[in-house]
Amino acid sequence: MMSGAKLDIIARGDDLAGRVPIYLDQAADAGLDAAPEKVSTDQAAFTLKVDSKSVSIRGLSPEGSLFGYYELLEQLGIRWFMPGEIGRVIPEAKTVRVKEQVTTQGPSFPARWAAGYAGKFRTWQRRMRMGGPHFPSAHGIRMPKTHSFEEKPDCYALIGGERKNRQLCVSNPETLKGAVETVRNYFRQKPESPWIGIGSPTTGAASASAIAD
Repeated sequence: MMSGAKLDIIARGDDLAGRVPIYLDQAADAGLDAAPEKVSTDQAAFTLKVDSKSVSIRGLSPEGSLFGYYELLEQLGIRWFMPGEIGRVIPEAKTVRVKEQVTTQGPSFPARWAAGYAGKFRTWQRRMRMGGPHFPSAHGIRMPKTHSFEEKPDCYALIGGERKNRQLCVSNPETLKGAVETVRNYFRQKPESPWIGIGSPTTGAASASAIAD
């Protein structure tokens, strides 16, 4: 789409006839797996290798290879600023040039999703390299019975000079103790769970922010 050229798909071992091959995913050398394994254990990691003889993109999984393709396209100036064709930018170039390189990338954290996009714009999300597991969302964390509003009102927000149970008072050390107790109780009951959801406060429930640490 950039240049109007047609890329032929040929079988391994066929005569290249002077063409520069582009090896994708499992067609690329398996030895490329060693590089991303050094920077990330995430299966979305990949290596993009370009030299005078070929272009190779190989991920630790099909998702990783896909992200490698997007990395190459972004290097060529292609962008997807929003879902749909209106957000797609493809520059025109009679000659498409790719710099020689060995680029290895891997996600810094496993869950990479934007709130509000669950199940929507799947292709665009992939182009933004979203992916990984879905963490359970949550607005804050509730206090245990020992830190209920009736037992410890000082753990709750001071609004207009009056304690309200809509939000937590995160500056109170007792609030942190209550949050820690809640988290410990949660993992005692669900030891197999890899995480617990915690987020910004809301106005409709006893919640807390900045206490996950």
